[in-house]
Amino acid sequence: MATTIQDNQMPYRSGVFPLNRPDRIGAVAAIHGVAVSDVERCRVLELGCGDGVTLLSIAHSMPTSECIGVDLLSVRIAEAKKYAAEIGLTNVSFRARDVMDLDPKELGQFDYVIAHGLYSWVPDAVSERLLLIYRECLKPDGAGLISYNTFPGWHLRDLLRDAMRFADGATMKPAARAENAFEFVRQLVRSIASDKPHQSILANELESASRKELSVLLYDELSENNRPCLFQTFVERLERSGLKYVAEIEPRLPHGLIPEAQAMLDDAEGDPIRREQLLDFLLCTRFRNSIVCRAENRISPDPLPDALENLYLTTNTAPPPHASLSDDSEVPFSRPDNSTFTTNHAMTKSMLGLLSRRRPARVAFAEIRSHLASEFPDLGNAKFENELVRTKQFAIKLMRSAILDVGCFRPPIAATISSRPTASEFARWQAAAGWEYVTNMYGASFEIENDLLRALIVVLDGSKGADEIPASILELVQVSEQDQKMLTEMLPGLVDLGLEQLRQMALLVD
Repeated sequence: MATTIQDNQMPYRSGVFPLNRPDRIGAVAAIHGVAVSDVERCRVLELGCGDGVTLLSIAHSMPTSECIGVDLLSVRIAEAKKYAAEIGLTNVSFRARDVMDLDPKELGQFDYVIAHGLYSWVPDAVSERLLLIYRECLKPDGAGLISYNTFPGWHLRDLLRDAMRFADGATMKPAARAENAFEFVRQLVRSIASDKPHQSILANELESASRKELSVLLYDELSENNRPCLFQTFVERLERSGLKYVAEIEPRLPHGLIPEAQAMLDDAEGDPIRREQLLDFLLCTRFRNSIVCRAENRISPDPLPDALENLYLTTNTAPPPHASLSDDSEVPFSRPDNSTFTTNHAMTKSMLGLLSRRRPARVAFAEIRSHLASEFPDLGNAKFENELVRTKQFAIKLMRSAILDVGCFRPPIAATISSRPTASEFARWQAAAGWEYVTNMYGASFEIENDLLRALIVVLDGSKGADEIPASILELVQVSEQDQKMLTEMLPGLVDLGLEQLRQMALLVD
């Protein structure tokens, strides 16, 4: 059975997905008891890799890894190979293959297997085959990531999907087909009485879908194959295939639940699968990124604080200036969204202060331990270890609240601006090639806001001092003769601002 792409569809929009990375998958897996070995020399398989940009970003940031990408569309694989050659990556390869024809023995075994935007978007026989490939290709201590659409959230979106597909237009070109479907649903919304519950649901789903990229719309709302399932059903399918659910790749944040909802979750505390399914019903979840492993692995549904000892941490918070971080005073830590959280635990405050100063670089927990030992020399060994245990427990809570982030390796992100600043080679390639965004070595992407920022990224090859960078930018930026003098005068200050912006975005490397 071949997995075909309809002629009136277009390839899924290119993009780098920061969650689909070994450093993130491995860290979350380790916290739940699956410790992938030798992370920086891992083998990575991506199924449905598209034009390969996510895998290319992984291969670039982990140069001693071996990465293999597979996709049905030969045109996307040709793009991926072209990009790899342009960047000069030799640790990544791509194959145009149908999942149904893949031979796991030919591929070998991998530390990580990734499938984003594939499992729910293929016929059932293909999704079953996908799980069997995971089982055969994952090493005994390997970890995989699978994204998929879920009920109950997709019941609401299916109201829109069914209406859009009913509008037909299957023979139209993609943009015309989408507009035809949208216009039909708009007529439906106008025609249904406003006091009917499904009218507001349909209107909300239509508004949400209208913000999607065309290629995403074609794969979600208008595709023949879009098979959401309950989380519990997904887990049952894993078990039949010799696999096991580990955890979600990103924190689940059920804030604001009423007491009755929290009581339901508390009652299910001893049954993690039931608790996750209850959460989906309470939150109306429609999409999951689930980490899986081979069934014989022993996992811990509750995060293991001691696993942090072998990981690297970052934070998006900062204490106020001159805050006391070594006593039991309450200190508010601010976040980029202007929210705050407060703690009076001295070691936790000191740890967060260190991470804030070193941001955006990751800090090994061994360094955190050493820092805390120097900050609290009078505690004595026993009390220090007890407080360190509490700090790790607090760190897990902060991680689950998206205040701390964890990784299982540390790319060479620069915490300060050097005398000869260097942007990552991957970002310089993207900027020079005209991409709308650049990607850092954590896999996060940022829009290139203007031509000056693009030129700055391109010239930061590590060979130029701060006084040489403006002249190099002027060679790349086209301005009128009238504006040339003004730009020349302003450029040194703009370069300083741009370098700090790139540092904060983790685009500068050591």
